[in-house]
Amino acid sequence: MRHRHFWKRTSVLAGAACAMMSLAMPTLSGATEPEKVVQRFRDGSVETTQGKAADGTLIEHGFWQGGARRWEFRFDEQNKQHGVSTRWHPKGPVFVEEQWEHGQKTGAWIYFSDDGRKNARFTYEKDREILHEVWSQPEGRWLAFQK
Repeated sequence: MRHRHFWKRTSVLAGAACAMMSLAMPTLSGATEPEKVVQRFRDGSVETTQGKAADGTLIEHGFWQGGARRWEFRFDEQNKQHGVSTRWHPKGPVFVEEQWEHGQKTGAWIYFSDDGRKNARFTYEKDREILHEVWSQPEGRWLAFQK
């Protein structure tokens, strides 16, 4: 996935492309300044933007072709994912809410079906899965599975 190491790109070509595409985007959730377009689809529509939050962390937004939100990632000062990240299904509902701590998976990651219902939760501690649960619709509760 090309967005995973997005902040680490340093090629001259990428720098030139960023300079050519420095259109200001409206401020999205959490950003304190207009975001810059840093990547486009072949048809010219926006694929990726980046900005800064009030605490100085970097925020990256990805979009599905057509403009719907695809992801929102936050990065620490070492360009590692940090804080809450969100990914969306192509038609809009949240797909997964993730928690990161300096590049490592942490806390509960909750997955949703494309109709917006909870369907699974993975709990991580220092990048290691410690619990896997499935949401039981009829019972309205999480059911744990052993590894």
